[in-house]
Amino acid sequence: MRLKIVFIFLCLSSLAACTDRTLTLIDGERLHLEQFEGQWLLVNYWAAWCKPCVKEIPELNVLNQKKNIKVLAFNYDKPPLAALRELEERFAIKYPSLGEDPAALFGQETVNALPATMVIDPAGQFKTWLMGPQTIDTVMHALKAHD
Repeated sequence: MRLKIVFIFLCLSSLAACTDRTLTLIDGERLHLEQFEGQWLLVNYWAAWCKPCVKEIPELNVLNQKKNIKVLAFNYDKPPLAALRELEERFAIKYPSLGEDPAALFGQETVNALPATMVIDPAGQFKTWLMGPQTIDTVMHALKAHD
C-alpha cells in the first residue's frame, strides 16, 4: 500500500513539473507565462558575433515598448552572467534576457541558425519561428497573419 502511495505521489509530482510554464531570467527571476496573457511574446535568439542579430536589436527595443508585445532575449552562446550584462549594455538591449533556452517549454527544438525569433500568441501557444533579421514591419505582419 505504501508503495502505491509513493508511486502516485511521484507521478503527480512529475505531472506538476511538466505543467510548470515558467521562464527564468538571467538574474534567476521566474516569469510565469500567465503574466504575458493577452500579449504577444517574442523570444529572440541572438549572439554578439551575428551581425544581423545586432542589427535587429533597435527594432526589438521598439517592439518591446508596445502595449501588446513583450520581447525576451536568449543569447545563443550562453556566456557567463557578467559577460552577458556587458553585451546587453554594449548593444543597448532594453528587454530582459533569459537564462535558460525556452524552446522545449513550447515543444520546439533549439534553432541552429541566427537570428531567430519564436512567436508565442496571447494565449501562450507557440505560433511560428521568424528566421533572419526582423523589423517592426515584418514582426507586425507576422503577428497579424497569426491573429
